[in-house]
Amino acid sequence: RVHGDSALEISMALFAAARVAIARAGVRAMSEAAIPGSSAAGSAVSIKAIQELRKLTAAPMKDCKDALTASNGDLAGAQKWLSERGKAIISKKAGRDAFEGFIAFAVDASAKTAALVEINCETDFAARNPDLQKFGADLADALLSAQPSSSEPSTEMDKEALANVVLSGVRAKDAIANVGLKISESLHMRRARIVRAVAPDSFVGGYAHAAGLGPGGVAEGLRDRAQVGKQGAFAVVKSAALAAKWNSGATKSGESYPAALRKLAQHVLGVRPTCIEPTESMSKGDAKKNALESQPFVFDPIGKRTVKRWMREELAGDAVVTAFGVMELGEGLERSEAAKSFAEQVDEALGKK
Repeated sequence: RVHGDSALEISMALFAAARVAIARAGVRAMSEAAIPGSSAAGSAVSIKAIQELRKLTAAPMKDCKDALTASNGDLAGAQKWLSERGKAIISKKAGRDAFEGFIAFAVDASAKTAALVEINCETDFAARNPDLQKFGADLADALLSAQPSSSEPSTEMDKEALANVVLSGVRAKDAIANVGLKISESLHMRRARIVRAVAPDSFVGGYAHAAGLGPGGVAEGLRDRAQVGKQGAFAVVKSAALAAKWNSGATKSGESYPAALRKLAQHVLGVRPTCIEPTESMSKGDAKKNALESQPFVFDPIGKRTVKRWMREELAGDAVVTAFGVMELGEGLERSEAAKSFAEQVDEALGKK
């Protein structure tokens, strides 16, 4: 017989040993990768399968487990289950307001065609999603060759036209739906504009302002000529002298011609001119404010030249702008009362907006 403190010590030791045994049993069960399923047959779902399904679909762990349980561990069946579940979720969200998003811009390697496309989503968080940004950049890039026989300087496309654009063998409406399943939001392709430098001696440049969107998760192969941002702009320049040296020359300041046209589009986006040349009725002050060629060039390394003078000295003596434009996220959309934040509704009630 054991008395007093010795008995207590033995009891505590036995209790500790039991806890260790239970813990080891739990670890063994996990290492064997068995998670009880909910089916009547008592099927098990392996952790490895859950991880593999998550890698394939980016779905939450719980959803992956539920999908594998429902499909008795079949990976293809689980993917189909997640797809159907995602479609049901997206269908419920289809009517929600989507005012966040970005403008994706791409230009071809020869600077002859550019495209801007507006992608809408529900939250700013989704607008930063690399998969969604990559989709936008891929779509803009696909639009560069969407209408190769067109000689129109500009083509507008609505959401119905964008739906059937093909991206790597998949229609755009299906590709964006797949992204929507991953991030569980209502996503939309609202509009696009394709700009062409039709004349042989014309070139187009563009820019998308990415402030607030992180580094811009564009496709790796597009990174040099595609961007995403809240706003985008383009500019078309015509010059026979520039065409003659486009592939072998550089500006007086030493930068490439595509980079120079990108800065010109960036100027357009920042300063927002209303015309290319001043009209006869414009005062000198109005011309400086509204006419693109009369405006002080924002990125002039000298700091004193107008856009016109900068082009003549940096690009070519006969360089002129023939077209420019801006696309802004959410332009023309009206938010419903349900989409407005509580703070916005209070401000409106108080007459602050």
